[in-house]
Amino acid sequence: SRNYRGLSRRDSRSPSRKSRSVRRDSRGRSSSRSYRGGSRDRVSRSSRRSADRLKRDRSTVSQRSGSSLVSKRPRVEPEEEGREAIATRQGHLVVRADLSALPASCPAVEVPVCAACPVPSCESTIVDLRKHALEEHLPSCFLEELRPEDETRRRLSALKSASVWLLGGRATVRDLCGYIDALGLLEEVEVTASQESAMSCLCREMNEQVPGTFTLCPMNSPAVLFHWRALLLLVAQLEPRYRALFRAQFTSMTAAAVEVPDPSFVVTLDGFGSGAAAVVVVESESETQVLGESKTRGLSESKTRAVARSESQTQSVTVRHPRLPAAFDSHFHLDRTRNRLGVGADASLATVLRRVPPPSQDAVDLVGAVAVFCDPQTYPTEAEVRDLVQQGLTIAVGVHPKGANLVTNVQLRTMELLLQLPEVIGMGEVGLDHTSPRQEWSDQINLIRDLGHYIKDRHVLILHCRRDDTVEQDHRVYDILLKHLRCSVGSGQQVHLHCFNGDAAVVSRWMDKYPNTYFGFTRGVDSFRRDQLEGLRAIDDDRLLIETDAPYFQFRGLGRYSTPALIGLTAKAVARCRNTTTQHILAITTENARRLYRM
Repeated sequence: SRNYRGLSRRDSRSPSRKSRSVRRDSRGRSSSRSYRGGSRDRVSRSSRRSADRLKRDRSTVSQRSGSSLVSKRPRVEPEEEGREAIATRQGHLVVRADLSALPASCPAVEVPVCAACPVPSCESTIVDLRKHALEEHLPSCFLEELRPEDETRRRLSALKSASVWLLGGRATVRDLCGYIDALGLLEEVEVTASQESAMSCLCREMNEQVPGTFTLCPMNSPAVLFHWRALLLLVAQLEPRYRALFRAQFTSMTAAAVEVPDPSFVVTLDGFGSGAAAVVVVESESETQVLGESKTRGLSESKTRAVARSESQTQSVTVRHPRLPAAFDSHFHLDRTRNRLGVGADASLATVLRRVPPPSQDAVDLVGAVAVFCDPQTYPTEAEVRDLVQQGLTIAVGVHPKGANLVTNVQLRTMELLLQLPEVIGMGEVGLDHTSPRQEWSDQINLIRDLGHYIKDRHVLILHCRRDDTVEQDHRVYDILLKHLRCSVGSGQQVHLHCFNGDAAVVSRWMDKYPNTYFGFTRGVDSFRRDQLEGLRAIDDDRLLIETDAPYFQFRGLGRYSTPALIGLTAKAVARCRNTTTQHILAITTENARRLYRM
């Protein structure tokens, strides 16, 4: 029954300036309030609701600390009176709380009632617009806490994709910059040192001149699009499906992504260096919580600051948690893996990954995976495609060569419609499989010759090519596929030769006819012959991919089936064959897959 100034409706008449009123609540308990003279100024409903919420929060704090909370409105100096009135007119409520846990000279805190988000249909109540943008709308690759050297290419790829979605197929990042600048909705704000560093890296990647100072109004460089305000405005202009795709395609799949720093979060180690047991204390404005050592391992480094205290001095140190190497599984079958694991046809990627966890020493940070649907009876719907993309997957649809003799015209039409979705990046797998009966080979060839009706320049063509080891002793099947493919697909097509096991001569012929060919390898490299090992070693670093081909190529001691979670073991096998390190294979194959599949 009280409004935000502490007055009940019954006592809304102006009492004396220093009067003290004792009232009783609905339960008959008395409560004492000290307040200044009542003002007849009317406040907005939103301000009153914000004040009520703030009073409830402060009441909760007082109950936790065991002290009573007395709301006082201290004397306001003349020069502060104007600032408070202006803040009230701008929709802010200036509150000065007198808590026993805080010093008496606690500065005023302005609490915004609501900050407007430019993204349509976003109805969140926002206090920190930057934090809201990074957590709800923008991809994690634009976090300022990430190293620009590691994320510049991915950021540029995201901006190029947004340019095409918003302005058309031939639009550039510079065109996108001009469009956002022409909206006239950005205000000049200070560019921080971390933002300037990221923008400079973007300029160098785009071969743009680095200006002496980056400005938002006007935007003097395409790299200014990295600023979260420009990005938020960009997201607001995209269609809903592209908005979701923009966030999903360029956001890490793991939960260990860098979080937006919270300045009120401090971690201290009491007894560090003094021989006492280390106890981690998490301090915030509202409460103090003591955590065990094991729980602190999940705290992201960007949000963690450790202070080592001793009896004589306080030393600041940083707690660094080991980061897993990034990995990309460029080929696996989600529908078949779900079926083999028995997790249900609608199980999420996270559910699949948990079923077959890797050894701890081979764990990776799975930043992407290509889910291949090559069985028409298990094609995903349009809604399912978008849901999978939001989980971080890249989608490809096709017809496996072993099913080419069974596919119907209706199923081919369904595949064609799915390939028209912008979320479907790859077509495949298609190709030749000579382990099938010979009478089925003609159906496989006919489907290859018809590829021109379905595939577009933006698609990645995923090819399956397998010989019959009991009959064929050479790699002639790759030449047969190459011959028929040239009749329907141009030489500029991006090609992913899945589960490659050819020799160096095959590599040379394919690179000559299709220069944009990438070669994928599975755990099967462990059983390669000498000529196949020579073919693996003949491939340049920038054309190498690794695959689990899950649920196939299982690993000994890890169950009957594989999942993308085991891609680190595939990298280890390929590294042994190429006489290099697992970390090197993971690094180059992740970069190659992101470039090929535009992640």
